[in-house]
Amino acid sequence: MKEAQSRSGPGRPRRTLVVTDPDAAAALLDPSTVRHVAPFLGAEMSVGEAARLTGEKPNTVLKRVRRFVELGLLEVTRERERAGRPIKLYSAVADVFFVPFEVTAAESLEAALAEREAYAEELLRRNVVRTRMEAIGNWGTRVYKDERGRLQVQTAVTPDANVTTVGCFSQYAVFCQPQPDGWQSAHGARLTSSPLLLPIR
Repeated sequence: MKEAQSRSGPGRPRRTLVVTDPDAAAALLDPSTVRHVAPFLGAEMSVGEAARLTGEKPNTVLKRVRRFVELGLLEVTRERERAGRPIKLYSAVADVFFVPFEVTAAESLEAALAEREAYAEELLRRNVVRTRMEAIGNWGTRVYKDERGRLQVQTAVTPDANVTTVGCFSQYAVFCQPQPDGWQSAHGARLTSSPLLLPIR
């Protein structure tokens, strides 16, 4: 696969675009959509290159790319000459997109945050369940009070035993928690493959 040509560099200032169109804002704030914009941020590539990068069919990528162009998020930067019809290369119109809260359809800042984090939280739960199933098989939940009288709701392998032996160290059980490449938390931290620490009480 031919590497996408980077459009960023030390001598080139980053381009920032304040999004004012509600439809474009909705696309950027939808995790299932914005990940398809990601390959074109700071780089230019063809539909075929983007398809190979994401593992999707070219026609599927082409449909999305055309929609992003309509929304003003992508643009045709140039054409790559070849025998027959030239290949169009696309890039994001900016390196940074800023979506003001006022442009979103969220009822409040709390609702906007919840909507943005819902996708990552769903993936987190899905991966935790899969990892636990691989490590300990079926499991349940124990609800009880500990020696200090505090309510505990703990993952358990039996009615009398919490999960305490899966990669434990100190007071934590460690579950390897893969995250989708490029996804970021609400605090801007990039989520990558890393341990998920679950306290054991």
